[in-house]
Amino acid sequence: MKFRGLLFLAVGLMALGSLAAAQTGQEFVDKEGKFKITLAGDWKPVSYSDAVGRGEIPLNRAYRPTHDERMIRELVLQFKRGSVRPAYFRDKYGVDIRDRFHDAIASLAHDGYVAETNEEMLSLTRSGLLRVDTLLPRFFQPEHVGIRYT
Repeated sequence: MKFRGLLFLAVGLMALGSLAAAQTGQEFVDKEGKFKITLAGDWKPVSYSDAVGRGEIPLNRAYRPTHDERMIRELVLQFKRGSVRPAYFRDKYGVDIRDRFHDAIASLAHDGYVAETNEEMLSLTRSGLLRVDTLLPRFFQPEHVGIRYT
């Protein structure tokens, strides 16, 4: 499989650079930027290359998503390609996405964005693929809807 295809399968990657974010194994990490908030609440300038030079790992934060969050993330990434295979999620996560996301899929179908839905494939129409990013929050956990990820 080509590298680009692997990106949609939630393959672990460590990004390089001063403002990069990445997934390694089951954790998501965000590198330090130009400023860091100290325990006192002050803004402190941070140099990525200085931290590396001191032998420190310049990570600002890391998050270990739950099993369900990892499954949803992978579903969302695959939907960005236009289709998902329910068997993949059943085999990897033990979840029938057609049951788990029945309401979200039904709403997509009602709005005319589903081209095919069966045991083998769930695919979006061309119109659905063109607006996929606006459709995906239907699959998010309620606490993740409307959050800005920057």
